[in-house]
Amino acid sequence: HRLVLNPESSMFLERWDLITMSCLSWVAVVTPVQLALMQPELNLFFGLNCMVDVVFFLDLCFQFVVAYQVKTDYGFIWVSDHRRIFRHYVRTWFPIDLGSIVPFDILGV
Repeated sequence: HRLVLNPESSMFLERWDLITMSCLSWVAVVTPVQLALMQPELNLFFGLNCMVDVVFFLDLCFQFVVAYQVKTDYGFIWVSDHRRIFRHYVRTWFPIDLGSIVPFDILGV
């Protein structure tokens, strides 16, 4: 299918995963320090956090066009039908992903 990304062969997804892992690392290290030691304000950290929020939002959007694997009697196959990808994502990780991209730092400023 057109416009479906296969995680096994997509160089874009390989690079995108590095970006999202970097953003996750940033959130894991910087956010606790910010929450414990800093007051919410418009500064460099705020701007960087907004960029991280954009990356996570884009990742949520990309998941609607990423193929996924299902197990069959003959092994695993990649599902690349847009409707099935949409349905699968909405029923599995979408609610968690959507809840995780709420920009609490913007709401607190």
